[in-house]
Amino acid sequence: MINFRLRTGAQIDGVEVGTDAGSFGYLNNYLAYGTVGKDYDVSLFTSNVIGNGPTFYNLFNTQTVNALASYSPTPDDKFTLKMIGNRLETDLPIRLSLQQFYQNPYQNGCYAFPSLAAAKANGCGTVNLFLNGFGGATVAQTGYQAGTGRDDTREILGLRWEHNLDANNIWRTQIVLDDKNIRQPTGATSAQGDEPSINFMSDVTSHGTFYGFDATQFGGIYFNRDVVTSYTYNLVPGGNAMLGYSTAATTEISPTQTTDMGMHVREEIKFNDTLAGVAGLGAEYTKLTV
Repeated sequence: MINFRLRTGAQIDGVEVGTDAGSFGYLNNYLAYGTVGKDYDVSLFTSNVIGNGPTFYNLFNTQTVNALASYSPTPDDKFTLKMIGNRLETDLPIRLSLQQFYQNPYQNGCYAFPSLAAAKANGCGTVNLFLNGFGGATVAQTGYQAGTGRDDTREILGLRWEHNLDANNIWRTQIVLDDKNIRQPTGATSAQGDEPSINFMSDVTSHGTFYGFDATQFGGIYFNRDVVTSYTYNLVPGGNAMLGYSTAATTEISPTQTTDMGMHVREEIKFNDTLAGVAGLGAEYTKLTV
């Protein structure tokens, strides 16, 4: 559903360095490098983007590293390596009521207040946190006081092998590892978790003829597994998104897992320049454990 595309080393062919600057403290520094040789192609992209946003306590800071490399040890073999890494850190303001938006849309001065009444008088959004981190008495905190925000990382590593069986047949095998870690104290609670996944696919594409017509046959298998370990904690007063008691957990002993595997085949016959016939067949098995 999401297709990350990177430029090849041949498309960059050198070094590009740039800076974008804008309002609300926006600054993007980036570098792209690409090189190509007889049997290899390498590209690298990295960037650091920061900004304050239009409202108080709305800072974001994200770093990205992308790499794409290919190597052909023989005329019939090609290996492609792809890597994507991203880190996101944000300060997150509290959602406002319509009255608070009208009174103080940019949340100016919403640092810390000794009472809920003082925060309301200034039109500042607040969240109620349990004093003991579990239940009972609560205290109102602004986003700045509570330390709400996000701290997420995402790493993707993929390797593909393409092999020419002969002039008309190519075999491709690919494996992708994808890991997402989140720490999201976005309100009165903080969601934390890890989500590693694996994707494997292997297919063969064949070009030939069928009763004198140009034809393309395709057949492949695939396997995917996604595992989620997650926890939800109450926040407690004290700043920096301090954690109280856990309210929900999907542990490593019994995580949420989605597994699916299947196969698909396709036949395409070109009768002439304007007419083609296509037939396909697929089968899939999916298992969801929660």
